[in-house]
Amino acid sequence: MLDIDVGQATAWPVVPGDATVGEAAAAMDRVEADWAVVAVSADQPPRWIARKAAMDGADGHTVAELAVSAAVTRRGETVEQALAALLAHEGPGVIVVDGEGSVGGVLTSGALLAGARRVRAR
Repeated sequence: MLDIDVGQATAWPVVPGDATVGEAAAAMDRVEADWAVVAVSADQPPRWIARKAAMDGADGHTVAELAVSAAVTRRGETVEQALAALLAHEGPGVIVVDGEGSVGGVLTSGALLAGARRVRAR
């Protein structure tokens, strides 16, 4: 089994759970992303907000109210576990969190597949 390579995580827009949909859309606009990570609190796993959900008449709602469950991984977990989580959730990748629950980036499907192909050091 191969552990995930958290060094392959990509920076992604992160918005707090109490952000407005307009703030989430602005964060996505800055980096031309269709999704943003929603960081609610350290004791709750991060979630995803899609641009479409943020734009479809969601005025008056916070992003936490509109966000969907996300695949989440930590250092030491395997590529197999991360890929299984990715397939079971919406979003563009698996969100990497540290021991305190802070977002460290996103492992995209391409990064996970590349990690699955690497040769384990002997």
